[in-house]
Formats: sequence, C-alpha cells, structure tokens
Amino acid sequence: MESNGGVDESSLLLRELQSLKTSKRDIEARISVIEAQLQQIQSNQKPSSDCSNGSSDFGHELTPDMIYRYSRQLLLPSFGVQGQSNLLKSSILVIGAGGLGSPALLYLAACGVGRLGMVDHDVVELNNLHRQIIHGEAYIGRSKVESAAAACRSINSTVEVVEHREALRTSNALEIVSKYDIVVDATDNAPSRYLINDCCVLLGKPLVSGAALGLEGQLAVYNYNGGPCYRCLFPTPPPTSACQRCSDSGVLGVVPGVIGCLQALEAIKLASLVGESLSGRMLLFDALSARIRIVKIRGRSSQCEACGENATLTRQQFQQFDYENFTHSPLSAAPLMLKLLTPDSRISSKEYNNVIKNGSPHVLVDVRPSHHYKIVSLPKSLNIPLASLESRLPELSSELKSVQESNETPNDSDVGIYVVCRRGNDSQRAVQLLHRMGFTSAKDIVGGLESWAHDVDHRTCIIITNQKMKMNIGITKSSIIPPSETIADSHLTDLLISFDPNVMKKALADLLVSFYLMAGRLDRAESGRIVINCNGEGVLFVEAELDSSLDDLGEFTPSPKLHRLTPTVDCSGNISSYPLCFAR
Repeated sequence: MESNGGVDESSLLLRELQSLKTSKRDIEARISVIEAQLQQIQSNQKPSSDCSNGSSDFGHELTPDMIYRYSRQLLLPSFGVQGQSNLLKSSILVIGAGGLGSPALLYLAACGVGRLGMVDHDVVELNNLHRQIIHGEAYIGRSKVESAAAACRSINSTVEVVEHREALRTSNALEIVSKYDIVVDATDNAPSRYLINDCCVLLGKPLVSGAALGLEGQLAVYNYNGGPCYRCLFPTPPPTSACQRCSDSGVLGVVPGVIGCLQALEAIKLASLVGESLSGRMLLFDALSARIRIVKIRGRSSQCEACGENATLTRQQFQQFDYENFTHSPLSAAPLMLKLLTPDSRISSKEYNNVIKNGSPHVLVDVRPSHHYKIVSLPKSLNIPLASLESRLPELSSELKSVQESNETPNDSDVGIYVVCRRGNDSQRAVQLLHRMGFTSAKDIVGGLESWAHDVDHRTCIIITNQKMKMNIGITKSSIIPPSETIADSHLTDLLISFDPNVMKKALADLLVSFYLMAGRLDRAESGRIVINCNGEGVLFVEAELDSSLDDLGEFTPSPKLHRLTPTVDCSGNISSYPLCFAR
C-alpha cells in the first residue's frame, strides 16, 4: 500500500489537474464568444465596395462563410437563400433546457438562428444526461443555461446566444418573451404551459409546444395564423393525477429527443417562412409502434379567456394570476407530497426502523409497480402494486396469518401492517383502501423509500452528488478494521462498492479523474487503485483494488466491485454514519 505522503501528493496533483481542465473548458467557451464578437465587428467594418444595399457580390446578404456553413440547407429548393436569410434575421426563445430543449437548442443553433435565447433556473444532474443531450458530465452541478449556451456557441459561434438563468414567472415573462419572434415551450409542467401560452397571446407570439412522457410525445403550434391557443383546447387544467413528470413516470431518453427535434423544425419553418406549420393540428408520436399521426384540432374558441372575442386576459391580470393555484400543481419540479391521512395513520421511517429493531410482528407492503420494486426494495417486504391491491387482499390476509403463527401472537390483529411506496403518496391511497376493507391498523410510512434512504439506511440507495459526477453506491457490510492492526487478507473488511459503468466510463477513459465528496475525493490511479480520501476528518479513507478488469476503452465489465478495503486513518463505528454516505 502506498504511503500517506504519496497519496497526499497524488491528491494535490489530481486536484490541480481537474482545476486546470475546468479552466480550460471555461477559456474555450470564452474564446468562442470573443471570436463571434470579433467576426461580427469585422463584418460590419468591410468596405462598402464589397456590398451593395446590404447585399454581397452574390446578390444576397449571405457571406461566403455563411454559404459554406449552410450549403446543404441552401440546396433545398423549398428553403434556399431566402429561407436562410429569414432564419438569420429571426430570434427564437426556448423555455426549458431539458429533454425537449436540448435537441431543439442544438439544431436551432446549428441551422443558423440569428438570436437564440434560453430560459432555465435548474442545474445539471446525472439523471438528466440520458435524455438532455446538450449537457455533459463536466457540467453536473452547474447551471443548465450555462451548459446549453456553451454547447450552442461551440456548434455555431456566429449565433447570438442569450442566457436567462432564471425561472419564467409572471413577474418577468412579458419582458423576456417580448424580445423574441418565436417561443418554444420545452417545459414539463401544467402551470408553465398556461403561463407561457397566456404570455404569447398577450404579445402576439407564435408558440411551438411539445410534450414527452414515457414512450409517447405530442407537438402543436399555438397562437399562429388565426389558429387556436393552448387555452382554446384546454380551458380548464387536467386533474393533478393526469399531470405526471418524467421523474415520476419515467421517459425513454430518445422520445423527448424526437419531439425536441420536431419543435426545432416547426420553429425553423415559422422563422424562415417555409412549409406548412402545425397550427390547427397536433402531431402524436408513439415510440413503441414507431407511429406518427397528425390529427386536426378544433379552431380558435370564441369563448377563450385569452384569445376569444371577449377575452378578459390583460397584462395586469396576467402578472397577478396564480398559475400554481389554477392548475393545483407547482411550477418547480419538486415532487407532490399528498396529505390524505390523519397523523395516527402514519409513521415516520425512523419509527418504522424502531419497529424492526424491536422485533414487533408486522407485514410491510410495498405498493410500487413490480418493475420499480425490482430496482430496490426493503428486506422481507411484500410487493402488491396499488392497482392490484384490492384483488390481492387474500394474499395479504395469508401473509398476516403466517406472521401471526410464526410469532405465536393471539390473533392477526396484533400483527402490524405498514405500507411503503417511493415518496409516500401511493402508500396513503393504499392505506385508505385497506381501512375501507377492514384492515384498520394499516399505516403508511411518511416519505416512502426516499425518506428511508435519507433518514435511516443510506445503504438503500446512496447518491453522491458533486461538481463533476454522481455514483450509486451500495454497501453490503460496514465493519471497520483499525489500521494499526496487522490482519491477514482473509480477515479484511468485506465492504463492496458497485459502480455504474455508464457513470464511470469517461472517468476511467481519462485515467485520472477526481470526484469531490464534500471534504474528500475519489481518484483512480494508473496502478488501477481506487482511493477514497475524506482528508482524515474522522471519516473513511481507503484504498482498494479492482475486482474486475478494464477493457481497452477504460470501461468496467458489467459487475465491477472494489474489495479488500482497509482504512488508513483511525475509524470506528458504522461506515454509514460518516460523511461519505451523507454527501447527497
């Protein structure tokens, strides 16, 4: 094992290396901006002999560089020089730099929009990257707008990219949207859709609206060429149960990519004045059947509060309107937390942990869908999805009887029933059903598995968040061996840490990559050793060798594990109590 001095020196070098890499990326992004500004200045300073009435020697406004860059588009008879010229003069605002906004922004920048604005207040997270392709691992923890702007400038430095690092609210929407010709709604919640629609109606801006969830997507153009607005079709918001987000229901990464690309296409058609828009029609995409359908939607409603003959919406009313209350859902992506039960029918995750420690006879029912249950679950839980709970009550009764007999309790009423789900919403609905069916002792676990992972057992699903990357770490045993003892290999700690190969791919390809874990870091040395260094602040500091080999691309084989972990500072107690497991 390396000495502490060697490890400290290596850590310092790796930290400096990562800092230099970050500085390099920032400098490259700044260079792109300056080059674009310089090119614009030089273009404006060309002698008048090169142009005539704002046109080049070619008889139009496109420069030789533009002709070369956009040549494949210019060759299209339906697009041509006029379409490109119109596009270069246009300004488009994309609201949301996520799954829909990512491909839309990339293609709008690449195709040559004159001015491209982007609005988003969120930061990049690891679980965004499978669908939000404009962002990279290097931007995890940083602003989505910052990341998206850098990507767009790197593709096309001639496009003016405008960053709005804020959430779109009634207080700023009119000012921001008024600066653009076309608006692309790439958000994922009902309040934002109504807010953006109303703002576009007030300002007379065409709106390209898209949505993607699961394996389906849809797209329409509103408030354009006499067509309907969003409120014409949906004067009242759908129930909150129908307004699901990707974080709750899931989405296949390519689905928002398809819809986002089509949003870019519709925006380009509007800006370049070519083709037939989707105004008055809606595109429906089904990924599983690879089917795209176009359906006609009803026209503008004379009764619409926003754009109808007797519309009541004014700018003042817009700025005072409560869209969250109107839709009964939040503007932010924060998960909905229901309160359907009285406190005596609920139990915290810590209280349930005491039930386990005390050995109290009970049955734990997990009401998540079976494919969710297979990802992670609590030991000895019974998986009965909420949708099938009523029909499977005999199964629950049988389990209660079995627990009663094994614990020799007088009757099954002495056996507790606890219900868990992901966040504590479906579990409340399940408890309501159980109470109606006579299982009056049933209680739900507040906050579900997320609360359990956060407050009780960090080993359930630990997500370590940092500036550069996240890792899923599952700890199967947490015994600690003091470093002062000399122990044979067979007696070393049995602590297994599994890494997601998709997460580690780039890190291993680079060989030396740091992951900041609060005060500590995780490094991979050329020797193949993984070092988790929490700087001796009373936390774990280990070295380990890989349990599986690396391929030529620096990727882990499917089930990599670290083994033979030995602390190199004096630690005691359970590893889950250390900041390594708290760095969320």
